[in-house]
Amino acid sequence: MGFAKLQVIVRFFLLFFMVYGLMAGGVVALLMGFLAFILSVCSVMYERYFVSGEELMDTQSKMRSFLHPVLDKLGVFLLFFLFWWVGLFSGWVMIVLLLCEVFVNRFRWLGARFAVLLPADRYTLRKRWLTYLLLFMLFLEGVLLVLPEKLYLLYVVDVLVIVLTFILVVLCVFSILFMTYAYGRALRERIKSGKEVHVDSLLVLVNPRSRGYRDIYRRRLLKKFIRRRRAKVIYLTNEDNMFGRWKKEITRFNHIIIAGGDGTFESAINDPLLRKKSLGFFPMGAGNAFYSYFYKGKKFEYLCSEFLFREVELDVMQVEWDTGKKQTFFTSVGLDAELLSLSLERTSHGFWNYFVAGTRIFFKRGVNYGLMCWVDGRKYVWKNGINLTISKIPYYGFGMRSIVDFVGSDDGQLYGLACVNTHAAVFNKLLRAWALLLAQLGIAKSPLLSLRGREFVVTGGVAFPLQAGGEFLGFTKRARFKIVRKQRVLMV
Repeated sequence: MGFAKLQVIVRFFLLFFMVYGLMAGGVVALLMGFLAFILSVCSVMYERYFVSGEELMDTQSKMRSFLHPVLDKLGVFLLFFLFWWVGLFSGWVMIVLLLCEVFVNRFRWLGARFAVLLPADRYTLRKRWLTYLLLFMLFLEGVLLVLPEKLYLLYVVDVLVIVLTFILVVLCVFSILFMTYAYGRALRERIKSGKEVHVDSLLVLVNPRSRGYRDIYRRRLLKKFIRRRRAKVIYLTNEDNMFGRWKKEITRFNHIIIAGGDGTFESAINDPLLRKKSLGFFPMGAGNAFYSYFYKGKKFEYLCSEFLFREVELDVMQVEWDTGKKQTFFTSVGLDAELLSLSLERTSHGFWNYFVAGTRIFFKRGVNYGLMCWVDGRKYVWKNGINLTISKIPYYGFGMRSIVDFVGSDDGQLYGLACVNTHAAVFNKLLRAWALLLAQLGIAKSPLLSLRGREFVVTGGVAFPLQAGGEFLGFTKRARFKIVRKQRVLMV
């Protein structure tokens, strides 16, 4: 057993003794809980100042235990709750501490959604150690209350608790103000990629088979968009090569909007006829990953305004597997790809299909994949891999961020985000849900591992599920991912 897993197990049992000490009361129980708390803090200090980051990771997977950050937050707030329960801590202060976490994470979510880089909260470390000191004093106060003839010392500790609580609340307020200022400044200083282009002639290719086309509201927006842009419109027919019969019209235009779902847009980038064009996107699909990327948090109504497009060079990735190859902007290996395979029978309500597929996955016996991944030659072994996303755009559909890093559009790099469980597979399904929340907040903590490189190669002992864009490609034992070209795209 490695140091990382041993430390997690020790801290878990120490937390158990702390909770037992507070709930049981009495001199012996409180002293036992107090001692467990001191040992836990010593463990944190030893980890921070005397142990290298490599020692805290599983050697082959390069991952820390997901229980480290969970125990930090859960342990602190559980102890504050218990101290409030026994009457030693203010409920209002506990609410303030919780609100601070909510506000800070809210700004992180906004930063991830609108693609702005936020600095680390400069008050985090101070709050952490002040929290430990406050809990130390609360434990000491609890012990003194059950000891006879310690009134003077109890008075001193009580004053220290009040002072430390006040300072912690002030730091929480400063933390919220700092993140508010940092977010506002990042928005003002955000550098937009590409160059503004005045589009004089525009062609809109509409795929009526896309699920969103059945929505009257979306069709009305599309008509407004076409009318305000004075664009020519072509409705694609149900053919294997949906763009081929319109070759003459497509050749005449340099700027083309694809009105369809993610699959329609990826069909366009795989068609040689459209590779030299500047492609934009109008959302008529279910997931709309490209809408989240191209319009960055704007509502659908924004499509009716006469905004200027920005032309950007975007790297195109090629995924090559046992039975074929495909060009794409984002792929998944593992749970997300298997979920897509279970939602192939689609109705007009995309979210409902994904929900049904997610329910099937939840009651499926096993969702762990034994994977090996090479990133520019560096090897990772994930005996209990849950999911791996490799992408050139940072979003899934509905604005959910799939890549924690800020993705360079034309830097020749692929960006990956692995979700790996270093413990028992029973946690896998809940961990995937937790990982989605962390990704939306832009936080690369375990079970997430950020990766970056020019080439990814993924292999498995048994066939694993694979998807590209909105399409399920099947099961394979080997897949290779690399940048093969650039595509000009129109975005906000």
